[in-house]
Amino acid sequence: MPDSKKLDSLARYFLWSEMQAKICQRCLERDAANPDIYTFGAMSYWFSSLCVVIEGWRDLRLVDPEIDVLLADKKKVYELRSHRNATFHYRPKLLDKKFMGLMSGDAQEIADWLTKLRVAFERFFDEHRGEHTIPSDARREYDEWIKRGPSF
Repeated sequence: MPDSKKLDSLARYFLWSEMQAKICQRCLERDAANPDIYTFGAMSYWFSSLCVVIEGWRDLRLVDPEIDVLLADKKKVYELRSHRNATFHYRPKLLDKKFMGLMSGDAQEIADWLTKLRVAFERFFDEHRGEHTIPSDARREYDEWIKRGPSF
């Protein structure tokens, strides 16, 4: 297990990813059948932030059987990374293939994989709470913000 400060740092990125996931959920609740540009943007930022958690996981050489099985799906991880790159690096085409790769397959399969990964990371950080610290006031503030929801 890495030192607690490195785990704290990764936990921070996970917390930020969770914030993006909640924004995405709120957008989808408005109209999941007809997602708009805001929903696509929220999804792209969530996917990208989750990619950072995966990179940190690998950099720290963490091990967890459930997470490692999910990350063994190289195609999905590659498409997630490509989507992140397209999100944060200018692409001249509006719907560049790097954006669409992650969404071009079975949407339910991708959603299930992302959800399983998210839940597995949450479990991991909960189980290792003694080895890292997200200050309780920060977690409380985050929880209150999520309940209120983003205003846009």
